[in-house]
Amino acid sequence: MIISIDIDGVLVDREKYQLEKAIRYARKNKLNEKVVNQYAYNVDEMFGWSKDDFNKFWNEYLWDYAEQPPFEGAREILKKLRSDGHKIIINTSRWLSEQNTPYGEKMRKLVKDWFCKHNLPYDELEFACGDKIAVIKKHNADCHIEDNADEAEPIRKDIPVIIYTAKYNENYNGNNIYRANNWNDVYNNINTIDNIKTIEKNNLIT
Repeated sequence: MIISIDIDGVLVDREKYQLEKAIRYARKNKLNEKVVNQYAYNVDEMFGWSKDDFNKFWNEYLWDYAEQPPFEGAREILKKLRSDGHKIIINTSRWLSEQNTPYGEKMRKLVKDWFCKHNLPYDELEFACGDKIAVIKKHNADCHIEDNADEAEPIRKDIPVIIYTAKYNENYNGNNIYRANNWNDVYNNINTIDNIKTIEKNNLIT
């Protein structure tokens, strides 16, 4: 199969990083440090901050966040998926990567270097510029791995989506949605989806 994979919240722990740094940022800037919406995706909504503080927060921490290590097991499962014959498309809308600026160029290089540094295998790296569906269609992907429910919702109408579980998406479900709490779950879901597609293909042939 051709597998489309997001980075933030799927390959790297966005939720844990955001929570830990938000409390530090709040104390330093005398902002609310108690979570007011545990299901919020963005740090400003989670703590009841302004959009201005959202921007200031990520201006301060983005480059450090971009250097964080991948989830445990991600490297091994990516290698296993490729050895099984699957094709891996990294499909990310990472902040700044869509910009034709020195900062955009810096982020794109950092992402590429991050994959090399952590020995994470893939076949294609696509900076989606906010349009992951276009990347999915370009590569004719068979499934997508995502953490953001808003991103997943339009995608699941065409192909299966594996949701990498976080607090902010734990109430999200629907047809064509699979759940993964870790990368072993990702691998098992990929096998399930692959088997279903094989059965559907054989039924069409017969």
